[in-house]
Amino acid sequence: MAYITGLDRKQTIIFPDCLDDYITPESLVRIFDAFVDSLDMEACGFSRHIPATEGRPGYDPRDMVKLFIYGYFYRIRSSRCLMRETQRNVEVMWLINKLSPDFRTISDFRQAHVKALKKVFKEFNKLCVEMDLYSDDYISVDGSKFKAVNSKDRNFTLSKLDDRLERLQAQIDDYMLLLEKTDKEEEADERSFTKAEIEAKVKGLREREAIYKGYREEMEKNKISQMSLTDRESKLMKMNRGFGVCFNVQTAISSKHHLIAGYEVTDHPTDYGLLEGVAEEVKADFGLETIEATVDKGYRDGPGLMNCLLKGTIPHVAPLEGKTEIELETEHVSAEVTEEMKKSKKAEDIATCIKAGVIPEVYEGLITEIAIVEEAYYENVEEEASTTPVAGKTEIGLETEHVSAEDTEEMKKSKKAQDISACIKPGEIPDLYEGLKTEIAVEEETSHENTEEEASTTPLAGKTEIEAEYVSAEDTEEMKKSKKAEDIETCIKIGEIPEEYEGVKAEIAVVEETSHENTEEEAAPPEGTVMTEEAMVLKAKEGNYVRDIEKNRVYCPAGKILRQKSEKKDGSKRYYNKLGCANCASKCTKSGHKEVDFPIGRTIIASQMKQKAETEATLQEKKKVKRIKKTRQVVKVKFKPDRKKLDNRKCLSEHPFGTIKGTMDGSYFLLKGKEKASGEMALLCIAYNLKRAINVLGTRKILEVLAEKAA
Repeated sequence: MAYITGLDRKQTIIFPDCLDDYITPESLVRIFDAFVDSLDMEACGFSRHIPATEGRPGYDPRDMVKLFIYGYFYRIRSSRCLMRETQRNVEVMWLINKLSPDFRTISDFRQAHVKALKKVFKEFNKLCVEMDLYSDDYISVDGSKFKAVNSKDRNFTLSKLDDRLERLQAQIDDYMLLLEKTDKEEEADERSFTKAEIEAKVKGLREREAIYKGYREEMEKNKISQMSLTDRESKLMKMNRGFGVCFNVQTAISSKHHLIAGYEVTDHPTDYGLLEGVAEEVKADFGLETIEATVDKGYRDGPGLMNCLLKGTIPHVAPLEGKTEIELETEHVSAEVTEEMKKSKKAEDIATCIKAGVIPEVYEGLITEIAIVEEAYYENVEEEASTTPVAGKTEIGLETEHVSAEDTEEMKKSKKAQDISACIKPGEIPDLYEGLKTEIAVEEETSHENTEEEASTTPLAGKTEIEAEYVSAEDTEEMKKSKKAEDIETCIKIGEIPEEYEGVKAEIAVVEETSHENTEEEAAPPEGTVMTEEAMVLKAKEGNYVRDIEKNRVYCPAGKILRQKSEKKDGSKRYYNKLGCANCASKCTKSGHKEVDFPIGRTIIASQMKQKAETEATLQEKKKVKRIKKTRQVVKVKFKPDRKKLDNRKCLSEHPFGTIKGTMDGSYFLLKGKEKASGEMALLCIAYNLKRAINVLGTRKILEVLAEKAA
């Protein structure tokens, strides 16, 4: 049996007369064409929406948008690949009228119109609302990591830089030893490096060392935890398979047909606290006052969820294990709540009701309990001088120096500070203090004053010895006979009796004497004092963790540098060094990962080894801190999430991410920066929503709606 055969390549054939004959009536490119033609390009923010009257003509922005929608729909995202499609793809030729823009023109257009592309995404969503593809039932919000234009090798953390610099220094030391060995050898080994080669390698290592030190100084100066060199706004984040330099994209998925209702490109490594921004954008785009959202436990933060409730977003998130309700709290604000406010769906009225302890009607059935309670909390304050009487006494005794002065009735009645002082110091009670001061008196008080004692000239009991410092000098007969003070002093200090003192000094001798000298010991700088780097290293070697607040790093007793890992809700910071502590045998912390937490303002913490030798009290700050118990009114809210909606969350959120990353090859961005990545994400979302709309309604229905809109 023969194979199916095609036409002879050299046979003459008759093509259709026009390009339109090649495109079937229900071809998808007709939807792309009709949708873009229905857009108001000026309202979307595209430049050159009206052609210029002078100069070289430019491309119509409609043609460029059509090209990008086609490319992202069919996994063709590169500007060079799109240019190639304009020259060989019949559908693209029909779509943009056989235009073939250069790849640079295509690339520049995408980068210059990122904001306009997001508006195109919102315009398509409005079209989907008209086609009844969205519902205001609820949305599902989730985040996913999309790779940025930055490799892991070009992303640096402070710990990574410390490790790189340490390894570079070790390599430099090895090459210097090799260089010294090469200089001593008379005959060079063919298998070893020459002196010139070693010097070139050392020079290269020095240059890299200088670059890394520059990165570290910049990060410490700007107080940033990591730096990406290619895409400065991207961050190292944990992904499903290891780590990658990414952006965290938040998407809101409609529950009706799994269409993307909104998105936000962020540089947050986690989803913590990101629900509010996406939900508010969806509400604004669709004109909703309230909305329900299902999220996973990564969004379970108290303040963030409470803010969502106050603004009209109901967050359905899984409660803690063993509980069926979510408990939140907010400050209590007294207000008069009217029936209109209770029935209102405006965010400000909802917030007023909740803060006043009233359940708004829109939340009835969701909020199971709301109550105003008194909550105790403690505040640490620095203890000032006590004004409380000593135990067993009812009065406080104070004193000041007595100054004689003449006080007048005007001074006693005055409330000026100088007049009050002028009354108290002479021993008079000013009128302002009558009733407060029970007694005032001028008393004689004995005081002891330490003064520098001069050399005594009175002999001790039973002794007549006096000593002076020995000074080596040459004496003459003239000096011994002289009565001048300087000559007498010289004679005595060299051990000779001047003639003037003969008979008075019975004996004079030069003897050696042991002396003890008290020197002031240099004390360790107090907590919080600015220390030099050398002083910090020395202090750390004593068994302490010493924090350099300016550079945001910690020196450990083993000589390693710890970098900030995270910051807690109370403001304390956690430091660690994964690479440095991996093979360290010292038991310096209780943590298995050798992490240390520094509270706000603390710069020195004793290691576990030192704590065994010293008590914790000696390591506390010298200032006395007093805990004051205070109370405040808060509103406690309990609401029960919808279990059915929670169970449906994965079916909603995972579907778009799987399609975009797998089917559409959209797991990575081609543009740098959050803003440009947001514009590229708009094209991916448009392509995804187009696929969903076509699958739900079909090509013919969508074309009919677009035709009615254009009419």
